[in-house]
Amino acid sequence: MGKIKKSTYFDKYGPSGSFMKAAKGTIKISTFMNNKPILDGFEDKSRRFKQLLNNRTHAIYEYLKRLGKNGKGKMKASKEAAQLIFIDCVPYRARSIQYWANFWLQHNHLPVSCQGKYQKTI
Repeated sequence: MGKIKKSTYFDKYGPSGSFMKAAKGTIKISTFMNNKPILDGFEDKSRRFKQLLNNRTHAIYEYLKRLGKNGKGKMKASKEAAQLIFIDCVPYRARSIQYWANFWLQHNHLPVSCQGKYQKTI
């Protein structure tokens, strides 16, 4: 027996093909799809994310502005920017602002945040 022609080979997928006959009487695949609208909290999370990006870019701007002003050091400039922008002004924020500014100057965008990427396991 030789090769089967493509038109004959793909006949099993057609409306009267063997696959359609085998699937007769089963549940439609569309019943397994979730057609719910966008989640309720999505708008709130989107708004918070935009605020986070806005705060970071504003902190970078204030840091770079203070860095060039009167020859202040990096740490002093980043601490002042952190005190101005963020409520919780901890030393880690000042170091983060330095990192964000360095990343911004090298890549022209903010670094990707991996917060909440992995779920907690017990």
